[in-house]
Amino acid sequence: MLSYVCPVCRSKASLELVICQAVDDAQARHMIEYLVKTYQPTLGAATLRYLRLHTPAKQRLSWARVRRILGQLVEAMRSRKITRAGRDWPVGVEDWQAAFEAVFAAQEAGTLVLPLKDNAYLYAILVRRVDKSEAIAEAKAEMERRTGPRGAHVQGAATSIGQALDEALRPDAAPGTEASATAQPPAAPAGEPPRYTSLAVRRMQEERLRNLQRRERMLQRTQGEAQGGDAGSNGPDEPGKGETAP
Repeated sequence: MLSYVCPVCRSKASLELVICQAVDDAQARHMIEYLVKTYQPTLGAATLRYLRLHTPAKQRLSWARVRRILGQLVEAMRSRKITRAGRDWPVGVEDWQAAFEAVFAAQEAGTLVLPLKDNAYLYAILVRRVDKSEAIAEAKAEMERRTGPRGAHVQGAATSIGQALDEALRPDAAPGTEASATAQPPAAPAGEPPRYTSLAVRRMQEERLRNLQRRERMLQRTQGEAQGGDAGSNGPDEPGKGETAP
């Protein structure tokens, strides 16, 4: 059983009795009991502090307004969502805590116009928080969809990015054979998962193939020139070669 200790006389009483004596309206009393019993110490005290921000200067907060304000909050906390801008926004305990703290920070900074008339300011903070979280999650999912997982899979085993690049940049044709500059990687053997490479990796692979082809052509041209030079220098028509002295 929750209890309350008077800060003046230090006497102890049940919280239900204190709420019953302090709250005349039965419906408001039930909602306050629900908040305190269910969400204390996470949200119960913060909700009651937030409720005081609706009190007009030099006036009491009417029980009708208490029922309306608390009724919206209790329903939203129970359903774990708020309805705003034509859609439902999922909110949890951490979202409520952060939103209440933002309201209290604005009050202390003097930027909050009091008394509050409804829950619009609090709900706007919740919507911004949830919208930001959803945007981050969507951006992360889109990045993973475009780039794939951070690890690469070769024959079913995860490898580092460096190893995956080495594997992707490995020439598909041995030196001395012709290959297309835009050749695609060979198909994976049966039973082996296909290799997916990004556009940047494919471009590096194509550049590597072009460099190998240029080097091979230069080597073949050099070898041909060397063989032609040897044939010309050792031919039978060279002066002094193939003739006998008189």
